[in-house]
Amino acid sequence: ARELPAERSRALHSVGQQTGATLFMLMLGAFAALLGHYSGQRDVVIGTAVAGREHPLTHRLVGFLVNTLALRVDLSGDPGFGELIARVRRAALPAYANQDVTFEQIVEALRPRRDPGRSPIFQVMLVLNAERPPPVFAGLRASPVPVETGAAKFDLTLRVVDLGDRLRLRLEYNRDVFAAATAEHMLADLETLIAEATAAPERPLSKLLSPPWREARIAREGAA
Repeated sequence: ARELPAERSRALHSVGQQTGATLFMLMLGAFAALLGHYSGQRDVVIGTAVAGREHPLTHRLVGFLVNTLALRVDLSGDPGFGELIARVRRAALPAYANQDVTFEQIVEALRPRRDPGRSPIFQVMLVLNAERPPPVFAGLRASPVPVETGAAKFDLTLRVVDLGDRLRLRLEYNRDVFAAATAEHMLADLETLIAEATAAPERPLSKLLSPPWREARIAREGAA
């Protein structure tokens, strides 16, 4: 786990105000840029969970209704971070509007080659939540209980918790694919990318992700 300090959070929100993007869109863009840098891919698909009751027939249902969205991020043409976030926004809004289309329907329509060891369509997920105070009941005190499943559903799951003045990042990973040290480096690289990208949103991603970027991360960790 890793916490982004308040100045990083403020910088992200500033870019969001400039581009009309939410915090989720900003983190999606940054995470996709990092994955694209690692993999060399210009077309990155990241999954996320949505819990909504868009259809009137669901308004009176009791229970937790959740669906999975596959969000496609276009990294082609070496955009700046600001342009990348604008692309993410243009991709995310139609996906939200069609969130009632179930993930199973998409898999059935696309018919990708199935592998029992991999999730279809995407293998990386992003989850963003806001920290809220526990509910209050008459005469009772509630507190959250973390639940560890002991198994990773995807190769990587980036969990972001909005703490108000800062962000907490946690990377869940498949131990058959990644080592703990690799996951820690990923989180450190993501923080450095966010720092560089928000400082100069117009700079092309290739410039942000050049060798000095990694050196900046190493130097900052050494100073800490």
